[in-house]
Formats: sequence, structure tokens, C-alpha cells
Amino acid sequence: MIEWRPGRLIGVVVTSAAMVVILLIDATLILSLIGRPPSFTSFLLGSLVLLSLGPLAFLAYRIYQLLTLRYLLDRDSVTIVCGSVRQVVPLSNLSSVVAPTGSRGKGLSDLPSPRLAWLGCWLGRSQGKDMGPLLSYATEPPKRQLFLVTRSSAYALSPSNPAGFLAALEARRQMGATLALEEKTTYGTLISLPFWRDRLAQLLLVLGALANAALFAYLLARYPTLPRILPLHFTAFGGIDRIAPKEQILRLPTIGLITFIANALLGFAFHRREPLATYLLAGTGLLAQFLIAIALLHIIF
Repeated sequence: MIEWRPGRLIGVVVTSAAMVVILLIDATLILSLIGRPPSFTSFLLGSLVLLSLGPLAFLAYRIYQLLTLRYLLDRDSVTIVCGSVRQVVPLSNLSSVVAPTGSRGKGLSDLPSPRLAWLGCWLGRSQGKDMGPLLSYATEPPKRQLFLVTRSSAYALSPSNPAGFLAALEARRQMGATLALEEKTTYGTLISLPFWRDRLAQLLLVLGALANAALFAYLLARYPTLPRILPLHFTAFGGIDRIAPKEQILRLPTIGLITFIANALLGFAFHRREPLATYLLAGTGLLAQFLIAIALLHIIF
């Protein structure tokens, strides 16, 4: 088996630079929050920081994919390794191989690039009108990519030595295959978890997160106008038995957030063996937000 690698430096540098820009923006937002009194503006700034965690995680995974991207060529197949994904392309399934010629080549011109592609990082999936999907595992632009075309799919590669790769590939095709392999994609343990295909569990968690965000948004919007001292607990007959500074009311949505995070993590851990436990935990987390909302409204009004 021979291992071929693409050029990675440009993609890693560009992607890392994008992460640095996001982190600098986050640092600026966090500094602006320090010393700022609670308000709806502080909620918006904090939300921007939290929302940036998604793009940061995506960019970090792209760097991981770039650093692990390689093409393994043996007698029977080309195996593409990219992050936690392994794509096996049997040589016996190849209908054509399109070398880099300065254009996409005949039959591939109608295939668009992946949506989330940038300089040095051409990773992802796209779909043409008259062909199957194009799976891109490349670090070079389309005109420098090498295409492996099968009856069902096309694969875009960018080995650093395309001429050498093509020569080695053709030599093995001429020798003929020794094994009947299946064209398939396998994923790492985390990506292959059934949770990512469970729409109900995801919906319950999203609703819980939105409900908690709504609690913070409403409370922080009202916070500047609240009296300095608030009643925080009532007797069974409606009497007030505890008053405290209004800062303590912020504990309510914080408790809701802690409950949501704990239930979400437990639900994710249990999902593979017991999906029902995930639904119950996510539903309980959502219910907790509504109960806290009732308590919050009772205190404010």
C-alpha cells in the first residue's frame, strides 16, 4: 500500500486565521461585557459569543480533516482518509479517471464545488444534474483536482504528485483486482452515533435551549426597570417570606441553564442504549424552563 498526501499548508493557515479572527471578536465582546450592567444588550453580546462556538467547532474539525487527509493506494482500491471518514473506492468500479488539465474535463463541468469550500480546503459534497454526487477530498481548486469516476459517484482528489499517483493507479488497474470490494463510506464512532439521526431528540433539545434563551432575554430586557429589592419566595397563602436584591433573580434562568446542560449531556450519553431516556431527560429539561418561567413571571408581576 502506498500513501499519497495533498498539500495542506495553505488550507490549515487560512482556516486557522479564520478561527483567530472569530476568537478576537469573541474576546472583544467578552471585554465589553465586563462591568456592563445586566441588560438586553448584554444578552445579545453574550449570545453572539455562544453562537460563535458552532463555527469555531466546524473550523477546528476542518483543520483536523486537512491534517489527516491522505489517499491510500493498493492493488484493489483507493482508500481516502479524511478526519473520521474512510472512503473506499474499488479500482474495479472506476469507469474513468480525469487528470488535472486546467478544467474540469468532459462530463464533470456541470458539477458544482462544495458549498463550504475556500482556499486550500475543498472538502464536502455537491450534486450535478446528470451525474451522481461529487465527493471532494481536495486541497486544490477544481482545475487542479484529479477525479475518480464510478457508476454511482465521483471523487475529487489532489495528491501533491498527481502524475505519480496516476501512474501508480494505472499500473494497479492493469494488474487487475484480487478482491471484490464494495464502494462504501465508514465513519468514526462519534459521527456514526444514532443520535445524529434522531430528529425527535434533537428537536426536544433545541426547544429546551430556545426556551432557556428566551428566559434570559426576557429577564435581562426587564432587569433595568425592576425595583432594587424583590420578593423571591412566597408562603402557601401568598405571603412574602423572603426578599433579596434583584441580582438574585438571575439565579432562576441560570438554574434552568444548568438543568438543561446536565440533562442534555446525560441524554446524549444514554441515547445509544436507551433513546427513551434521552426523550425523558430532554423533555424534563424543557419542562423545567416552563416552570422557571412561571416562577419568574410570578416574582416580577
